[in-house]
Amino acid sequence: QGGRVVRELARLHVQRLHPDEAFARYRALLALRPDTSVRAEYAGALLAAQRYDSAAANFRILTATDSESVAYHLGLARSFAWSNHPREAEPELHWLVARSPNDTVLVSMLHLARGAYDPTAAEAARWVNDEPTYAPYRLALARAQVREHRYGLAATAFDTLLAMTPAPTLSQVREAASAH
Repeated sequence: QGGRVVRELARLHVQRLHPDEAFARYRALLALRPDTSVRAEYAGALLAAQRYDSAAANFRILTATDSESVAYHLGLARSFAWSNHPREAEPELHWLVARSPNDTVLVSMLHLARGAYDPTAAEAARWVNDEPTYAPYRLALARAQVREHRYGLAATAFDTLLAMTPAPTLSQVREAASAH
């Protein structure tokens, strides 16, 4: 009974825009009895309040308890993506897109996350395998191979990119020439 009252009080504080009081109530509830639904509510409130690190920590706990929950993986992905941690968001978004390949919002989020950091050649090769016709992944692969001093593979990757690009940019042509 007391737990329900504290939970309702936490919800009321969230609605009244008193996040610190709300979060204190959620933490108190979780200390008394770890409850998945309370933690999910708490994580969602943290995410909405832009407390991304705390939200991510709670969504990690949730995904550990239910590794098949789309909602928990999405919350974790958003926590990372919105806090400018694209490398950490990428595996969560990849997991989500694998389950919903036609969800254009998820695919766009994955593209944005992947485009926000320089992958290794192995990572970029996996991306190309995921979407062979997506030119930015081909470019990321070619650039990663240059960074890793694999110039022959980079030249091949650039050639493939240029062949599939109707109007390659001068920059792409120069990068390809440098790899050759």
